[in-house]
Amino acid sequence: IDAYKNNLQLNYFAPLRLIQTVLPGMKKKQAGQIINLFSGVGKRGLPGVSSYCVTKFALNGLTESLRVEVSQYNIDVILFSPGLVQTDFKTNQKIYGRLKETFTNGKTVTAELVAERIIKASVKRKREVILSYKTLLGIHFNYWFPALLDKILSKKL
Repeated sequence: IDAYKNNLQLNYFAPLRLIQTVLPGMKKKQAGQIINLFSGVGKRGLPGVSSYCVTKFALNGLTESLRVEVSQYNIDVILFSPGLVQTDFKTNQKIYGRLKETFTNGKTVTAELVAERIIKASVKRKREVILSYKTLLGIHFNYWFPALLDKILSKKL
């Protein structure tokens, strides 16, 4: 339970509080952008990291709802998934259970590249950006073949 509470505080309630702080000013100005950092695990849960997945599912739902609610104020709400970024995330994560693979291996991008892509998404007023092809493929594969993906993921245990 503590892992869920801690992850929700960091990945859901902190962005929610920031949004609540800036939103009145944006509404008054009739302009603005909210960009939420996201992960593909908010569209497809993975084994061993459910407390993290829950937070990203919640952030995804908030983003989709908020996007519609504030569109009348000319406020963009962008969901941005960078994929694996060159950070200490891998060494700081907690995995629950035994996994053969932790889903943190693969091509990484730099924080600078992520920043450039966020700016590009902002300028183009995108709804959603997913940088990782592996994430994009996983989301589409889950949509079309969810039972098969369940079987594939269960082999990671």
